[in-house]
Amino acid sequence: MSGPIQLVAPGLLGLLQLKQGGSNPSQLSDTVAGVIELRDWYMQARMLDEVSLLGSAPATPVVTTGTGAGIQAFNIGGVNQVVPNGQAWYIDMMSASVAITTAADTIVMSLCISNNLGQNTLQVGPPSSDVITARARVAICRSDRGFWMHPGDKFLLMIHDILSVGGYSPTLRFRATPCQL
Repeated sequence: MSGPIQLVAPGLLGLLQLKQGGSNPSQLSDTVAGVIELRDWYMQARMLDEVSLLGSAPATPVVTTGTGAGIQAFNIGGVNQVVPNGQAWYIDMMSASVAITTAADTIVMSLCISNNLGQNTLQVGPPSSDVITARARVAICRSDRGFWMHPGDKFLLMIHDILSVGGYSPTLRFRATPCQL
């Protein structure tokens, strides 16, 4: 076993003017202590998909040209889907896909949520523009980051522009961690 530290080497310990018998000074340990962010691990361990949380994948009613521009709510059986009372959901990823069967149809859309029980609309992803070709028959938009939804918040789709002969019905997909309030 070595004896106590007799000389402080030039550098960090010298700068702090600290000297202890063979152990790191507490000031140094507090400054350089390792920190691991546990939020992501906690959320991922409890994450569920839309079917587990809502019973099935929500969709919007069929939207056609002329009546399709604007905000559409995702629903199941005609009922708008919202975050239940007493819960907040951390949404890790959200996407909407649109299967369109008619070639040359176009759509510009983005994902939104309503907060404050519908008083405000918040866009959670950039607009996605797609022209349906003979090969690509699905348009997709995604959220660009994780976000929180509060009790009563709705899942929405903003249709910026559409040109469609046959109409479409977007389907919502997401991964979320429900947290009790």
